Amino acid sequence: MISSLLNLLTAKNLIYKKIESTDKACIFEFDVWAKPGARFEKSFISNEGVLVIQTKAIPVEGEANQAIIDKLSEIFGVSRGNVEIIRGEKSRVKRIKLMLEITANKSIKFYQQKFTSI
Repeated sequence: MISSLLNLLTAKNLIYKKIESTDKACIFEFDVWAKPGARFEKSFISNEGVLVIQTKAIPVEGEANQAIIDKLSEIFGVSRGNVEIIRGEKSRVKRIKLMLEITANKSIKFYQQKFTSI
C-alpha cells in the first residue's frame, strides 16, 4: 500500500530516499530548497527533483524553519511531529525526514489527494 504512495511521489519527480517501510508506514528523506522572506507563499517540485518552499517567514530564531515544517505537514497531511529537519537548519537546502502512516483517518486516498497539491 505504501509503495503506491511512493510511486506517486516518483511520478511527481520528487527525489527521495526510503529509510524504512512497512505495510502501514513509511519513513523517507528528501531535500527542500527554502526561500524565506518571499513575497508570497508557494511550493513546487523543481526540475532537479527538489521540493521548493517559498515562505514569507524570515530566517530569524528558527521562524522560517517552523514555517517550512508547517507547510510540509500541510502538504503531506501529517502532524508536525512526523516532519523533522535532520540537516541544514541554517542553510537554504534542508534534508527532511518524513513519516507517513496509514490509519483509520488517513488512507491511501487521503494521501493521494494531498499529494496532488504539490
